[in-house]
Amino acid sequence: MTQSRLADISNPKTRLSEFELRLREGSDTQVRRTLLEAMADSYPPLRHQAALASADRDDETFDEALRSLVVGEPEGAVAQAGELGVEPSAIPTPDAPFREAACLALRTSHNPRTVSALLHAGTDDSPDVRYQALVSLHELDASGDAFGELVASRLDDEDPEVVVVAAQITAQHGWTQNTAKLLEQWRELGGTDKLQIALSLSELHTQHGAEVPGEVLDAITDELIAALEEEETIAAASQALVQLRSERAVDALENVVKRWFAHPILKVEAAGALHELGKASGTAHLEKSLNSSRKDARGYALRLVGRLRISEYFDELDRVARSDDYHADTAVLALADYGGQQARAVLEDVVKKHSDSEVRELAKQALQNSDALRNP
Repeated sequence: MTQSRLADISNPKTRLSEFELRLREGSDTQVRRTLLEAMADSYPPLRHQAALASADRDDETFDEALRSLVVGEPEGAVAQAGELGVEPSAIPTPDAPFREAACLALRTSHNPRTVSALLHAGTDDSPDVRYQALVSLHELDASGDAFGELVASRLDDEDPEVVVVAAQITAQHGWTQNTAKLLEQWRELGGTDKLQIALSLSELHTQHGAEVPGEVLDAITDELIAALEEEETIAAASQALVQLRSERAVDALENVVKRWFAHPILKVEAAGALHELGKASGTAHLEKSLNSSRKDARGYALRLVGRLRISEYFDELDRVARSDDYHADTAVLALADYGGQQARAVLEDVVKKHSDSEVRELAKQALQNSDALRNP
């Protein structure tokens, strides 16, 4: 029996529900047809869900069709219709929203042809497609001259969001040869875009030795201190200020910790920054948070102890991981972040002796997957 088209359902939320049902109950061919139609839908949440669902499937035949569509060559996908098990008319016109969804769907496809298609999409006419192509390439751990050249070119993009993601990729790869372009964009952009470029410049300078003029670093520090006033930027600004070893940030970070209405997790983040800057006020708040009645604050403090490798609280990670405490699993993850032989020994004991099978399994996975435990 031929399925009706999703597009025949006028209510977008009902279409989304029907899509999820067809995804669960359809045959392989029906699922492919449903994904193609949903990725071409006018409702953005449905396109997004379809792209994520496609990314979760191991379907090289479908991915090959997406590669043709993402570069705007539908004839390649139409030629594949028989192999896909769908009629040629089921192959959508690859407009910009579809191409964006296809870039997202390909983020888990490690076929070399996927990288080629996404590199092409990185120069698409649509900024949304360019943005998603860069993100997917980064998630695929793309490398090589072609990727580096694409990222460098996108630092001159007319769309600030594309510039920002290109700057973030530049910083994570340590491409200091792009520093001049980042400085130019930092001077030209404003608002949150300027702040994001400042964060990338800070990372390039502190982690990779990029040369940034002193007056620019002073201005960036001022921006980061100002960003501590906004909850959505406290965490990133705190970490960057630590990297810059900014003594000027201490008062502002202490104000975050003392702020009455700040979220407890953000207070813990600021306290961690103060601890890294050698300030007793940060260590004191971390200790308070480790004993907090708020589960979110306590859990975040445990993870921070692991991430920052705060040795004076290692015994607390040890105790909680071995216990029936609500945060036993959090302590296991924190130990994986902490790394080293001491943490490994605790996790090996948790695998053998913990009363909760889920905690035992989590500890086992941590031992297998944590770089910090393998390479202390």
